Amino acid sequence: MREQIAAYQEIIASQAQQLAVTEQQFDLGGTSQAEVLAQQSSLEQFRANLPPLQLELEQTRHQLATLIGQSADKPLTEQFKLSDLQLPQQLPLSLPSKTGTTTSRYSRTRSAYPCGHRPNRRCRR
Repeated sequence: MREQIAAYQEIIASQAQQLAVTEQQFDLGGTSQAEVLAQQSSLEQFRANLPPLQLELEQTRHQLATLIGQSADKPLTEQFKLSDLQLPQQLPLSLPSKTGTTTSRYSRTRSAYPCGHRPNRRCRR
């Protein structure tokens, strides 16, 4: 997300420079006012897209802070770039089997009630 915001900021700076060049060309009679207006419009569109990205970054940071049990007011100590993450070299051929209390409770219930009904219900068969 930070990289996307940085890219938008670079585009905005580039668009602002392009607008300055277009305005100079207009002052010298080398381009039309429509070109200047089109460049202004393009710049404003990029500027308008930046605040929603910044808001999304703040919301994501808040969610991450909540997930790791940290106060959302404090800055996150861990920061990473998506380009730093790597997939494992080998992936498992199958998903791990379910284990734990939920599976064993389910198994006990299924064996106690082979007709598929839950406890405390009458079997009509």
